Amino acid sequence: MNIADLNRRLESLIRLGSIAEVDHAGRKLRVKTGGLLTGWLPWPAEVGRNYRRWRPLRTGTQVVLACPSGDPAQAVIIQILYTTALNAPSADPDIDLIQFDNGSYIEHNAVNNTLNIHCSGEITLSYEHLFMKGPVTQTGGDMTSDGISAQNHTHGGITPGPANTGEPE
Repeated sequence: MNIADLNRRLESLIRLGSIAEVDHAGRKLRVKTGGLLTGWLPWPAEVGRNYRRWRPLRTGTQVVLACPSGDPAQAVIIQILYTTALNAPSADPDIDLIQFDNGSYIEHNAVNNTLNIHCSGEITLSYEHLFMKGPVTQTGGDMTSDGISAQNHTHGGITPGPANTGEPE
């Protein structure tokens, strides 16, 4: 190995690039870095002890590559960077924010101790049992339970005096 080869390898250990091609089904990416288009690289994963997260990436996203021995053929994506085209959704240091392209977001404010969830469409919860503690305020429309409207249901068996009403209909 000569000095020129060592310099080339050293300069190629860490490279910046942009995602050029995406294979969602194969969970692999190709990155354009300088004049080089890499081969298919493994998708960067976010995996914990109790969860796995799928983040579909897009072309144009800027990434940092680590290239063992300075060889881009062995590259792995070690970081994803913001750009002017794909900027951070917030600059507030007190907020953790996940923002989706359709306007939906999940925002946690560590100072106010609030969790704000905004959905541009429907939310479906599926659970074995739901426990809620604390006051609940619902606005913006009717609420139904097992097909019975809270605002528009009727009661049968109305009698003047101290009697209770019948069951909702």
